Amino acid sequence: MEFMMRRNSCLLALALLAGCGAAESENYEAQSEISLEDVGASEAALPEGFTLPSGTQVAQNTRVSTANGDGWVIYLDSASSPESLEEHFAAQAEAAGFVISVEMNQSGSKQLRGARADGMKFDFAALPHDGGSSRASLAIGRDRQD
Repeated sequence: MEFMMRRNSCLLALALLAGCGAAESENYEAQSEISLEDVGASEAALPEGFTLPSGTQVAQNTRVSTANGDGWVIYLDSASSPESLEEHFAAQAEAAGFVISVEMNQSGSKQLRGARADGMKFDFAALPHDGGSSRASLAIGRDRQD
């Protein structure tokens, strides 16, 4: 499950940072040039206005850079339920000016997505883990402004 969460998170980071309005072939080309940098388990990448709920730790930060944009994928381990984490991050995202939509991802899990007027994008998904805990990913990024 950990591999699937990380794989899905990297894929969502790619989708998050894919250029809007570009031709599909351009998107494919840009997405094929990806830089991933593991920057450890620091909370430094959390955007302004976002905090971790009690009992939640950053497991890993990955800085993602593509030709179309830059961002972070933050992996979380939490004692909270996926539903509680979704409520927490949805409320913080809305307070930070994101317009949020809720979708079902390919694995059938709920996925929160949002965008802000300044071009910042947000993506969050959480899955149940051992003993009532959760694993989650938070992707935050912005299209490159050339």
